[in-house]
Amino acid sequence: QATVPAPAAAPVAKPVAKPAPPPAPKFAPAGEFSASATFQGRFEGYAFKTGAKGLGYYPDSAPTKPAHAPTGFTAAVAEKFGDPRPAAPKAKSTAPPPAIPSAPGTAPTQFSNNLIFELD
Repeated sequence: QATVPAPAAAPVAKPVAKPAPPPAPKFAPAGEFSASATFQGRFEGYAFKTGAKGLGYYPDSAPTKPAHAPTGFTAAVAEKFGDPRPAAPKAKSTAPPPAIPSAPGTAPTQFSNNLIFELD
């Protein structure tokens, strides 16, 4: 009699390893000054610069107040006391310059300056 070969064993799936978590940052600034010879990346609330204590991370001293705080100046105040703000510059005229008066009976002429200077 002929022997029937045994069926091949099904491959066993190996468990898939989870990717390793990203490494914790090696540097994290804290307090009023954290020395660092090189830039370690951007950290919220800190600026990398050379200051009184040397090169490193200092608390960011960005202004916390808005650049233009309300002044209380209103149209009613301007009407009563005058507007202290500087006047807006006047727009430059695009009209051509006025004609130079000519002798009676002749057509007016435009002035033009066509001087050429030679530099040695």
